[in-house]
Amino acid sequence: MRITDPGHWSKFVVCRLGVDPDQFPLVDRSRHAGRRLLCVGRLTPAKGQVLLIQACARLAARGLDFQLQLVGAGPDRERIEAEVQQLVIARRGLGLR
Repeated sequence: MRITDPGHWSKFVVCRLGVDPDQFPLVDRSRHAGRRLLCVGRLTPAKGQVLLIQACARLAARGLDFQLQLVGAGPDRERIEAEVQQLVIARRGLGLR
């Protein structure tokens, strides 16, 4: 909606892509160190992966233990890699595949 004229907003459809908890029950992983985050998608500015990298930098600055795995290809790959290097999060287990 940020990049579309309000006159076209009625054309948008919200698709909630949730997970059925009965099919995939929650597993207690509290005894495992850190958290693992996964982002799969085309690497484009519209997807906001750079914002995700910046959010992870804030988590790392707070001392939170996590790993982020980005999976995908696209025109924003170099920009995302540059952001990772600039924020020096690569050492925190951030990966790009």
